[in-house]
Amino acid sequence: MRILTLIFMTLILFQTMVISQSPNFVSIPGTKIICHHDPETKAKPLRVPSPFSYLHPENSPNSRSSEDCSISADIRVTYTGFNTQSQNAFQHAVDIWKRCIVANVPIRIEVAFESLGPSILAQAVIGRFIIDMSGNDLPLENVPYPVALANNLVGYDIFPDEPDIIAQINKDHNWYFGTDGNPPSNQVDLVTVVLHEIGHGLGFSCSASSDGTASATSIGRQFLVDGTPTLFPTVFDISVENAGGTPLVNIPNFSSALLQALTSEAVYFDATYARAANGGTRVPLHAPSTYNNSSLSHLDESYNNTLHALMTHSLSSGESIHDPGSVAIGILQDLGWSINQNCFPQYIYVNKSYNGPELGTILNPYQTLNKAHMESTNGSTIFFLSSGVHDEIDNQLLNRKILLRLANGGNSVLIK
Repeated sequence: MRILTLIFMTLILFQTMVISQSPNFVSIPGTKIICHHDPETKAKPLRVPSPFSYLHPENSPNSRSSEDCSISADIRVTYTGFNTQSQNAFQHAVDIWKRCIVANVPIRIEVAFESLGPSILAQAVIGRFIIDMSGNDLPLENVPYPVALANNLVGYDIFPDEPDIIAQINKDHNWYFGTDGNPPSNQVDLVTVVLHEIGHGLGFSCSASSDGTASATSIGRQFLVDGTPTLFPTVFDISVENAGGTPLVNIPNFSSALLQALTSEAVYFDATYARAANGGTRVPLHAPSTYNNSSLSHLDESYNNTLHALMTHSLSSGESIHDPGSVAIGILQDLGWSINQNCFPQYIYVNKSYNGPELGTILNPYQTLNKAHMESTNGSTIFFLSSGVHDEIDNQLLNRKILLRLANGGNSVLIK
């Protein structure tokens, strides 16, 4: 079994400032994201179904219908070189994202299915980062936003003749094109890779950069201001901090202190929705002791083999992760994306070893599935915070169908 390491290679394509149709916006083309192949092995493939599995007809009539969970994002894809199977897999991932976020301004993706070389699985470019120099249109002044998010915050397409995300898929790789989440052990699940790449295209990406020396270590996107190269921390960057809670953007660029922070194995994303989705604590990011191009743009490896594994830096053959995960969704919400609250599952947490009051919040989870079930709504997703299979004798007596995901493996069952 082989491991696919999704490695980010952040390349500044241009350093020249570009003026958009609005005199208050400036931008440069965005970052290239390359997905590489790694031949290592992994013990057990993880299988995480889509959060909208309960929309399937076999789960009716007690679970939500597709009419109750309408598509809330306009994502349009232009395909080149795809056959029917590969296009269906790519589109399946797109359709999952369409129900997670709210996007009234179209998100435009151009993707080609072509040869990229033996070590590359896929690559994508965020079209542009947009800076509002006036502070009148985007929430934060002088902070770069990925163009898809910026468009939806201002309410119109800032660069209407350009795609927001440009992607390429290596047609020569051994892909699994099914959408059922059951790839064989020797194939890579295309749906999972596409979900991951789109997540970065929506803004899950840190602009930190380093070659391992202090003099080349920085955080922020570089723009020319009055002819002078200037680093602007992005909307993602401003929520990233070190173990002591100091924002990385407050540590001087090109310093040994910043290099030490980036390679400390203790870097966190700390903002309201991400913290709530992570049980009330800040979210650890991937920050290995040797800086590489996947650092800080992925979740920490502690999320591997969990329901939040999609945005970790590696994926093994045979795995399928068709759910962005509530932590990644929380991060996108903190960046400024609106989430489809009518469609995205309500998360109820169960911890059998918890001895406090059963308040039903993330910080104070329910002790029993039965109690959580009584407080849940149709379409809720119930997570175990402790390992092991729940064994309450009245499981089969529950009268609503709820997708139950076991945190110790990602298996799913329907409780009737």
